[in-house]
Amino acid sequence: MLTRLLPPAAFGAISIAVIFVEVAKLIASNGIAEAVVQAPDLDEDVADTAFWANLALSTATAAVIAAVAYPVAALMKSPELAHIMLALAIVPIINAAGVVHMARTTRAFGHKALAFRSLVANLIGGAVSIVLALMGYGLWALVMQRIVAETLLTVASWIALPWRPRLRFVGAKARQLVGYGFHVATTGLIFLLSSRVHEFVVGATVSLAAVGILRIGFRLTDLITQFAVRPFSTVASPTFGRLREDQARFRAGYHRLQATCAAVAFPAFIGVGALGTELVPLLFGEAWRASADIVRVLTLLVVPIVTNYFVTPALYAKGRPAVAVRIALVQLVLGTVACLIAAPLGVLWVAIAYVVRAWVTMPYVLWMLRREADVDVRGTLRALAAPLGASLVMGAFVLLFMVATRGVMAPIPQVVVGTLIGALTYPVLLFLLDRKLVRAAIETARSMSGRAAKPVA
Repeated sequence: MLTRLLPPAAFGAISIAVIFVEVAKLIASNGIAEAVVQAPDLDEDVADTAFWANLALSTATAAVIAAVAYPVAALMKSPELAHIMLALAIVPIINAAGVVHMARTTRAFGHKALAFRSLVANLIGGAVSIVLALMGYGLWALVMQRIVAETLLTVASWIALPWRPRLRFVGAKARQLVGYGFHVATTGLIFLLSSRVHEFVVGATVSLAAVGILRIGFRLTDLITQFAVRPFSTVASPTFGRLREDQARFRAGYHRLQATCAAVAFPAFIGVGALGTELVPLLFGEAWRASADIVRVLTLLVVPIVTNYFVTPALYAKGRPAVAVRIALVQLVLGTVACLIAAPLGVLWVAIAYVVRAWVTMPYVLWMLRREADVDVRGTLRALAAPLGASLVMGAFVLLFMVATRGVMAPIPQVVVGTLIGALTYPVLLFLLDRKLVRAAIETARSMSGRAAKPVA
């Protein structure tokens, strides 16, 4: 609904500001949080030290955001952007206050609870932003959406987990956490930049309105990733960590989890691509029709996305975080070059360049996975084959229907029927291609949803 109330330039401005917020969160919290998740034995000294280290680092990164706010606003030719960045500088601090609680919940396989809290927090934040937008607060509605959602998630984490940090900071523990977390944070930072650098380039060379159009295109694929990929990759981190000493089980677990993820993510991406021309204006409004072509291009990312989201936790589990950094750096450099070349041609070409970079670097990613984690490429491709084949055939059916009924059916019933065609044909196709995968996917999904949270170590 916000897309119907606010112009593309507002979303472009908030997107640029959020890049800096996400960078700050990665630097301050993500590396140490991953160290907490992966710690073989988590004692209270480590947990306390992690909490205070996160809080200190997040405060420092918030100060950096405040310092660069006006120079960035000048580069983007948007004075109001500086005020937005200053307001959002508090978000990394809010996040740091709850990140150790969330890491401890992840250790206890509380992924379902975390996902639910995140969903509720974002829904409430979205509701607040809609009210503010209707009251005429413009892009400040988007600013408050972020602050409210982050605050609610942190408060919920404190309520759900009865752990309270003590006033204790152990220097030796901090060095261990930072030592491990440095590679994790660096990898995440580079991956984040490689996935958002195009927005910064478009904002600096074209306009914030163009950033908004591009961002909405990415937003739809991000939503699919959030609900169809990240739940599996989140489970992958502690799962791979527990299997790392048994290579046969590690490899089998990798392929099974990735295949299950692909069985969910591939039809979602390809189905949205087939529906894109009518789906995007229906969801976001006619002002965003230009984003429809971007969405269709970005759905081609599905195979590289599923690959990347499992390679990184596998390398972490094998004690190869530096390799993950190297992979991320290659992707960042190639992605930046491709974006700089494509930006003068328009935002659609920026999206095309992004997809090309992802496919070009995928063989290198798989090779590094084979060399450093001993996960065979053939097995990885075999795990993805049936979901991809079934999704492509399903997508062809949906696309043929959408083309045949364009101008004949109204958009809403057209999208509904197209979705039903995909939902009915895909399971049948997947069962015909690989019925063992269907059974394994059902078992894995039941395991993920039914696993009770264990006492936090």
